[in-house]
Order: sequence, then C-alpha cells, then structure tokens
Amino acid sequence: GQRGNQTLRLTRSYTKILSNNDINKRLGLGGWSLSNHHYYDPQTKTMFKGDGDVIKANNIGEVLDLIYEDRLLFVNLNEFVIGTDGEFYILDYINSAIYKLDSSGNIYRIVGGGDSTEDGATGLDAKIRWPTAIAINNDGEIYFAEYRKIRKLDKFNRVYTVAGDGNVSFNRSPDETLATLANIGNVYDLEFDPEGNLLYSDTFNLIRKIDAEGILSTVAGKAPGGLLGDDMPVANASLTGLTGFDVSNDGSIYLLQSNKVRRVSPDGIIQTIAGQDSSGFAGDGEAAINSKLSGPTDLVQDSVGNLYVLDDGNKRVRIITK
Repeated sequence: GQRGNQTLRLTRSYTKILSNNDINKRLGLGGWSLSNHHYYDPQTKTMFKGDGDVIKANNIGEVLDLIYEDRLLFVNLNEFVIGTDGEFYILDYINSAIYKLDSSGNIYRIVGGGDSTEDGATGLDAKIRWPTAIAINNDGEIYFAEYRKIRKLDKFNRVYTVAGDGNVSFNRSPDETLATLANIGNVYDLEFDPEGNLLYSDTFNLIRKIDAEGILSTVAGKAPGGLLGDDMPVANASLTGLTGFDVSNDGSIYLLQSNKVRRVSPDGIIQTIAGQDSSGFAGDGEAAINSKLSGPTDLVQDSVGNLYVLDDGNKRVRIITK
C-alpha cells in the first residue's frame, strides 16, 4: 500500500527575565517586548530600553522629561513659579485664571472664573482680569498681578488686594502711600527680596517695594527726569524700557531694560553688565558687556549666581556666568 504523508514538529520553550523592573504595571503595555518602547525611571535615573539594554542617566548627561502636556488646550501657559510645596502654579492670561499642576500631573484652576471682585472671596469665586506676573512667599501665599492691581491668595484660600486701586491714571502715587490706595501701572514682574518685601516693576518704569506694613516706596528708577548712563545712584537713573527683574540673595537687583541687562548693587549703584543700546545677536563666548540682545523679557539667577536671560527677539535662552 501507499504510505501517507507524516509531519514531525519539534517545539522548545525558552524563558528569560529581561528586567526586574515592573514595566507592565507602570506602562500598561500588557507585556515587555523587544520593541522600541522605553521607560525612564527618575528615581534610579535609569533608562530601560525596549531591546533589554539598561542605560544609567549619569552616563548620558542631562535628561529632559515631560512634566505636563496640555492636550485639552484650555490653558495658555504664560508664566509659572514653583511653590514651597514643590508644585507648579501657572498663569493663564487669556482665560484670566491661575492653575495648579500637582506632582501627579493633574491640573486644576485655583483662582479665577467666579464673579466676585471683592476682597475675601475664595479663589474660585474670585474674578480676576488678565494676570501678568506671579510670585510665592515663604509662607506659600500666592501673589499675582492683574489689571492695575496686585493681589494674593492667602493660606485660607481667600483673595485680598495688596496694592493698586484699579483705576487708570497717568500719574503714579508718591512714596509713603498706603499700597492698597495707590495708583500702579500694569505690572511686568513680581519678586520678593531677602527680607520678604514684595517688589514689582510696572509701566511707570520703576521698581517699587511694598513693605510689611503695606507702605509703598521706590527702589529703583526716577520717572520722569531720570538720567542715562552707568555708575550712578539708581534713584537718579532712567529705567525707560524696564520689564523683568530678579533679586539675588545679597540684595542686588538684576533688571532688563530695553536691550540690556543691568545690575543694581546693594548700595544702590547701577551698571550695565550685558547688551547694547541697539538690538542684535552677538557675544556668545565673549565678555557679556560686549554682547547684543534683542528685547529680553525675563531673567532668573541660579544658586551660584549665573543669570539666565530669555532673549525673546533672538528666540534663545542665554547665560551670563558668574
């Protein structure tokens, strides 16, 4: 007779643990495969690659990671600060609101969207107009500038006015005025000095201080009639074109004026440290005083004294090393 076809099949099972990292639980991929899926563990600074390789972050330099992505497109990310609780607080100028981004990646509104313009309203009952600047004091209270006012959200979730009467005027209030009764311009920046006083810059081209008693005084600039140039008392200097500023631990003030970065020493003398009268782009790797900037809008100082400048016209962040 004729022998039928026969098939012989051999099988072998092989199991290997690629990683002791619980990637299934963290990413929800349903299984760890030899693919292009990677996972970065910020706790151990380790990258677990999809092909089984493991790379330590200290071998690849600085690591950039995503903290928040606004997929709903309902927040206009204008400015933010990191609070004493380590959370992010974000200004939304267009929607007139302040949001909190917590450590779990949840974002929610904490100020604005209500109908009350009166002091004492809760954050969500308060109505604010076009917030432009934000700062947080050592007690975790949130200070923010809105139209012709500076207000704060206190520890009890109540909104109060700190400065500004909300009226439009071309005449600034004099020093020694109670800040809540003062006429202030539109505020560019808010900062706290080492003593806990609140400083702000505004469209009157001055940096002014609100002390613990709520009294207003001028820290930098003379308007009108200020003088141009360096190596003079800042009380006599013109600060036309003033925008952002930062206060260092020694009390020095670094400010942006038109296309320049200038320093006010603790004894009140002003000097230009970077930039020229005209805008442009030049000076990387050279002395800062010979550089050119183009409409810088913000700056911040790190713990060792380096200055980071947002050179808006050149679409760059630039550093002035100590």
